[in-house]
Amino acid sequence: MWHEYKAGKFSREELQKRTKDPIENIRTILVFVAEKAKVRHSRSLARNLLKCFSHLWTFLYEEGAESTNNLAEGALPSLCDT
Repeated sequence: MWHEYKAGKFSREELQKRTKDPIENIRTILVFVAEKAKVRHSRSLARNLLKCFSHLWTFLYEEGAESTNNLAEGALPSLCDT
């Protein structure tokens, strides 16, 4: 879906509409895992993701924000070479 948006096949508003239900499904799963998972680390990870949940979707609402951290990762080797 992101690649279709980037290719200009639909607007940012349409991207937001198309991702609304999947995002809510992810939230529901994380809440379930945070409360019911048998593995403590799974519960902890789910709780931590829920704490920053809205920030995970910044790329949907901020023009110019990318859905990946590829730019940051690409900059690391040059920073480490100095």
